[in-house]
Amino acid sequence: MAGHAPRPNQEELPPGTAYIESGRDQHVVRSPVPSSDPNDPLNWTTGRKALQITILSVYTLMVFASNTVSVPLYQDMSKDLNYSEEILDASYAANSAALAFGSIIFVPFAMVFGRRVVYIVTSLIVFGCNVWSARTQGPAEIIAYNILLGLAGGSNESLWQMTVTDLFFVHQRGSINAIYFVMVMAGNFVAPVPSGYIAQAYGWRWSFWVTSIIVGTVSLCMILFLEESKYIRSGTDPTVASTPSQPLQDPIKDSKTVATETSSSDSVELNEKIPLRSYRQRLALFSAASDFSVKSFLPLFYRPFVVLWRFPAVLLSASVYGFYIAAINILGVTQTTLYALPPYNFGTLGVATMNVPPAIGAVLGSAFGGPLVDRAIVVLASRNQGVYQPEMRFWLVAVPIASMLIGILLYGLSIAQGMPWIISAVGAGFMGFGLGGAGDMGVTYLQDSYSKIIGLVFVGAAFIANMMSTIFLFALTPWQASLGTYYLFVTLGCISLAISLLTVPLIFYGKRWRTKGAEKYHRLVLAQTASG
Repeated sequence: MAGHAPRPNQEELPPGTAYIESGRDQHVVRSPVPSSDPNDPLNWTTGRKALQITILSVYTLMVFASNTVSVPLYQDMSKDLNYSEEILDASYAANSAALAFGSIIFVPFAMVFGRRVVYIVTSLIVFGCNVWSARTQGPAEIIAYNILLGLAGGSNESLWQMTVTDLFFVHQRGSINAIYFVMVMAGNFVAPVPSGYIAQAYGWRWSFWVTSIIVGTVSLCMILFLEESKYIRSGTDPTVASTPSQPLQDPIKDSKTVATETSSSDSVELNEKIPLRSYRQRLALFSAASDFSVKSFLPLFYRPFVVLWRFPAVLLSASVYGFYIAAINILGVTQTTLYALPPYNFGTLGVATMNVPPAIGAVLGSAFGGPLVDRAIVVLASRNQGVYQPEMRFWLVAVPIASMLIGILLYGLSIAQGMPWIISAVGAGFMGFGLGGAGDMGVTYLQDSYSKIIGLVFVGAAFIANMMSTIFLFALTPWQASLGTYYLFVTLGCISLAISLLTVPLIFYGKRWRTKGAEKYHRLVLAQTASG
């Protein structure tokens, strides 16, 4: 662009900074640059990518639905199985705690042996847990299968982000992540609605049987159609895929090698001499690990915590996301108990229907934080010589932050004072918008900033987020008993504002942190490549 200084070379930019707008012809530049290999997931056709995302979207919905179909069934289940409100809270908290550890257990295998095998194994576990739910006979079983369900389902939080990074370019990721948040909220808040109707017509066990049938069908679709998206590119040549010929040193110790970033040009011709993989090859259960060894594999279980320590942006983003997830979980639990009391006296169907407003809010919030922000960053990059900084995603974050704060206060205070249910429903909608908007921004920010170690980043982020949710859920019952519902939500509103303001240092210092941590980042990239 005339009047501007020449662009720096891509390798001079900090991790996450990229060219996504040409500056001359308003052309959106694809980043990262795909290789010349037609098997590169970035080169897959739109239809092929859409099939993968469709399968994983339905699976995501059912993972969260498996955790929440029991919410409107609480009154019927408690009568049949003789358990109290504390068991419901304990099962929610146990599930959240298990979610925190699910990624730690499963994601290292996805990083080394491929995404496909972990998706299939965990989906079969989720299927088994739903069958167990339908046949449960007591409170101990409820907590037990919630733990197992959390461990298996928790991996999906990180696997989705890894798959999106495998398949899509920077300017597309926010929109794809919007689908994820819509599915999360649909699973959390829409799924209980038909669950309540099924329970009323056929009994509460049939709600779990229907969920089992759907999850089983999704698992079968994964086996038949879900392709492996793991793909290793050369650190120096964006058009050549490669794997390391020998193990590299652990990045935490003394490796000094720094990988280079991709070129700023996105015009890459496919190499017609490279054959497309056959259907059978695409559906291989395992992706071959390069130079695999136990010594290089085991560090993948602790490196997520190194990432949290070394990269403050991950910790801050995870903390905001974690509180928003906790707030939505508190909403789900309190709706079940508070709407069943006077002056509302809602039954199973009434409680289930109150899950619709936060789901609607989440759809609108995800549209705001996803497609709208994806468009906004292209405009912002065009005003910055075509250079995109991940922190640009947070320039509109005040909207979902305000929405979450308004939602918490409107929902909690109105329901505490017995106001008409429509007021608390609107508040729940605002809370859904807050999670959909801010959650999408935060997740995509981490994808863009640390794309080459995305598995490590999201294992650490998921751990922080779910542990925060667990702490809040375990504390909920005594907290509410001590303060009362009114002051419980006043306190939550204050906490919401305080934690949401952690996005401010991300906006102002994020680029500085990425620049300062560039060498550590590249060391982790090289060591991770050596692991698988």
